[in-house]
Amino acid sequence: MNWITVAWPMVAAASLTLGLINLSIGVAQPPRAARLLFSLNAFSVACIAGVELALMRADSPAHFAAILPWGSVVSWVIIASLAAFIWVFFDSGNKWLALAGPGLFAVARMYDFGPGSSIHYLKITGLRTVETFGGATYKVAEGVPNPWNAISYLGVLVLLVFVVDASVRLWRRGGRRRAAVVGGSVTFTILAAGAHGALIESGIVQTPYLISWAYLAILVAMGYELNADVIAAVELGRQVQEGERRMDLASGAAGLGMWTWDIARDTIWATSKTRSLFGIPESEGLSLPRFMSALHSDDRDAVRQAIEISLATDRDYDVEYRVRLPDGQIRWIAARGRAERDSAGKPVLMRGVVLDISARRRSELELQQLQGQLAHVGRVSMMGQLASALAHELSQPLGAILRNAEAAELFLQHEVPDLDELRAILADIRADNQRAGDVIERLRGMLKRRSIEPRALAVGRPAGRGRGAHARECGRAPGHA
Repeated sequence: MNWITVAWPMVAAASLTLGLINLSIGVAQPPRAARLLFSLNAFSVACIAGVELALMRADSPAHFAAILPWGSVVSWVIIASLAAFIWVFFDSGNKWLALAGPGLFAVARMYDFGPGSSIHYLKITGLRTVETFGGATYKVAEGVPNPWNAISYLGVLVLLVFVVDASVRLWRRGGRRRAAVVGGSVTFTILAAGAHGALIESGIVQTPYLISWAYLAILVAMGYELNADVIAAVELGRQVQEGERRMDLASGAAGLGMWTWDIARDTIWATSKTRSLFGIPESEGLSLPRFMSALHSDDRDAVRQAIEISLATDRDYDVEYRVRLPDGQIRWIAARGRAERDSAGKPVLMRGVVLDISARRRSELELQQLQGQLAHVGRVSMMGQLASALAHELSQPLGAILRNAEAAELFLQHEVPDLDELRAILADIRADNQRAGDVIERLRGMLKRRSIEPRALAVGRPAGRGRGAHARECGRAPGHA
């Protein structure tokens, strides 16, 4: 075993490793078109390393010629995937140049698939063994170069122009490091590999093809920039996590819990505070049905209706409901949120906050109870005042009736009663009775909210009418009608 047998497999292994790493990232976190194109390019470089090693170990001109078409296919995949990678990763460049380079290369390489033809050589006359340092040997072809191979180099030249143009545009847009690292390495490698291949096929230089070694530098440069994006994404993720921790701390200090509902996937992200308010452990997945199951059965319809209204209109989601905790306790929650929509106006996310308002609800209930007690005390006090006023108003006519009745008894004890006086006393009794009835009627009118018509009343002492009048006035207070 010599260094050639070790070196080319190492290049292939390095390319495969880079390709597999970026393929796993590109598949796991779509869309990652740049990583998938990088993986394709890296796998192609690993294949071209195998083709180069096979050419160096060919045992006859026919064997050498049979391997060359496979090298053409893999080389075209490298060219095409590289152009696509630059187009996607730089997001700049001329589209027609990006298509023309691989197109010209493909047209030229189709010559390899004709019967007994090769784009590299019109005729391979033989193989020559070359010895290099360390005693390692390899085979090189000897023959007549094919002039139509210039089309292949024209395609590579067009690709080079596309890469330079895309790099200049990216540089002007501010992506200087990416343009310098990737664009510069691709430009240098294409020039070096193309020049070296031309020297080999013209017979000026007799060395193995070093396309894989040259493109390994491109892979390293592209991988460095892609990994720089990964490092930046990791740093951004760390900052986001730090921001979430701070936000969680601030919201926890304010008693707020935050949540986000992915409507399409029906998954709910919630902070630790939110989960503790609903009695849902951190390890348990959270969805809309699971959220609804935590609510009080009497409040679910109202919450569901509030969600539907918010999703159907631009109104905020604003509702208060009860949560039944696993230990049976009831907790009042105030929730507020808003739906986020895509470009078509379809709701895709809903974000919001929740707040424990159990203490406020208890205070409101206690206040309602105190207000009820105060109203009851007020009604009792009013009834007492009303009873006192009623007793006062009725005591006057009732007292007058009693005095007149006593006076009538005294008159009846006479041998010859004074009938005129008795008639006057009976008239007074009737008037006092009517007076008491009027008091009760006015009270009923006041309770029925009837309008009261004010009237002028005589407040002077009425003229006396003998003993009966005197008895009546004894039981009547001045100023009462």
